[in-house]
Amino acid sequence: MTKEKPIIFSGPSIPAILNLKTNVWPPEPIDPGKPWKWQTRRIVKDDIVNGFDIDIDGKVIAYIDQATGDSYKPEEICPYPPGARLWVRETWAKRVYSDNRYYYKADDNLGAIFNREGDKWRPSIHMPKEAARLFLEVKNVRVERLQAITEEDARAEGFAWERFASYWDTLYAKCGYSWENNPWVWVYEFMRIK
Repeated sequence: MTKEKPIIFSGPSIPAILNLKTNVWPPEPIDPGKPWKWQTRRIVKDDIVNGFDIDIDGKVIAYIDQATGDSYKPEEICPYPPGARLWVRETWAKRVYSDNRYYYKADDNLGAIFNREGDKWRPSIHMPKEAARLFLEVKNVRVERLQAITEEDARAEGFAWERFASYWDTLYAKCGYSWENNPWVWVYEFMRIK
């Protein structure tokens, strides 16, 4: 059985993932008029970048382990290889004083009733697996520079191209991985399985 790993999504990503049909590859939206997300980009750690073997066109062709000299395909060393099952962590709450159910901030439909009971939103990093409502399977992985994203890829991220760049900066600029810095990123393509 494939081990499931957590992955964090925030903001507009959750409704866009919820708009994916389950167990359909290539992906299809439930409502084509709304954003849908089947790609995500994640920072490649600097110690890995330093081992990349890059061809003349700037494409990563291998990762060379500095200690052993062994060569690996990029998808063999990424955090979420093809076939990995992921459970999505998102901002959540559990109403323990009334219905003892999980609620999700991305749904944005709880209003004053939720706040009146004194419930508090909890950060996605603290979400237990039992609270997860979204499960994904990684289908493909590649590595590229952030600014190599195409208009089609931006739509697969759930955004228009220019909106993707500004959204990226809200998440990563303060960590030194801004759009302008053009970091190396893992590009994961996934299928919603639940």
